[in-house]
Amino acid sequence: MELDVSHATLEKLFSKTKRKQRYIIGVPIEREFDESRVGLTPQAVSLLIEAGHEVRVEANAGAIAGFSNVDYLEAGASIVGIDEVLDVDVIFKILPLNLMEIERLKFGATVFSIANNRMQSEKYFSLLIKKKVTAIAYDTLQGKKGNLIMMDAICKIVGNACPLIAGEYFSSYNKNRGYLIGSVAGTPPTEIVFLGATKVTEKAAKIFLSMDASVKIFDRSLSRLQDIKDKLGCSVYTATLYPNLFQDALMRADLVIADSFSHIEGEFFITDDMVKKMKRGSLIIDVGIARGSSVETSVPTTIKDPVFIRHGVGHYCVPNISTRFPGVSSMAFSNVLLPILFEISKGFSFHDLLQLYKSLRTGVYIYKGIITDESVASKYGWNAKKLDILLDLPMC
Repeated sequence: MELDVSHATLEKLFSKTKRKQRYIIGVPIEREFDESRVGLTPQAVSLLIEAGHEVRVEANAGAIAGFSNVDYLEAGASIVGIDEVLDVDVIFKILPLNLMEIERLKFGATVFSIANNRMQSEKYFSLLIKKKVTAIAYDTLQGKKGNLIMMDAICKIVGNACPLIAGEYFSSYNKNRGYLIGSVAGTPPTEIVFLGATKVTEKAAKIFLSMDASVKIFDRSLSRLQDIKDKLGCSVYTATLYPNLFQDALMRADLVIADSFSHIEGEFFITDDMVKKMKRGSLIIDVGIARGSSVETSVPTTIKDPVFIRHGVGHYCVPNISTRFPGVSSMAFSNVLLPILFEISKGFSFHDLLQLYKSLRTGVYIYKGIITDESVASKYGWNAKKLDILLDLPMC
């Protein structure tokens, strides 16, 4: 993540930072089912400790991701229980805090996490407002080019995971077809269809092409198709989403990887009737299930029970695929946060950091208990206030 300097000057903020702020930082365990990542790695913790901040890690928070309590103790953190890890100035978490955790949260704390604001209840936001929390969402943090930087990191992991998931499903070990993805002499290539020319598609298609699979990518946007073709080369087949052409490709496909790129509720690009016409034993990996599926037959599944069969077609619909690889996923989160951690380590207040860096402001949806996200406010009939005004920034 590259933090971009905006209106406030570095000289002004550095002069204010003579009274360096020391933070107490908490890394809670992820209590949600199927979530095994951790908010900060021991390496990230050591950076904050060396700068003079205190870090509290809840016992066994990183255990499934491969980071032991000893790893965090050696980095300089304290291993604590739930009450102590939430009684801090700053929280780093993967998934949103649950209601119980918010109730125990320190008044005026700053919380970094994925937000999933569309999925949250009115009570969730009301509690954060009551606690005067500043809430920063990973899923809306933007880089200098307007890209969603944390989501880009997750997409790369998911793209790398898709060939592994498909390989597991098709192998005889999984009591399936005993099918090898790709092509060897004398056998037809695996037919793979992508719905959406997305970051996940780019990463996964590159791997499948290296395995000599036949790859077809469909999207409504000609510019996205051109961009992905430029990156992957002439061997990839790209096409706009003409219904007859797309349906014909689906009927021939061994594997379909569907991303949610339309963001229109209830709009399905792969309908129940289309799935009925697909090959028996084929597989759909619905990587967009968490954001609103493009596949009518999809319903969310879990990592422990990831696949169900509908019309003879496997459906892999795990919403949080990257948590299958909690070690590398946790490192990816900490790596994206590294510039923010460096700035925190200097002792800037969050008010100053938000004044200084536009990139960080793109993640804020509540500032000191005031809603700044228009979509959240309008959903519940509340009034949102512009963050720039709350920060006393010059209006462009």
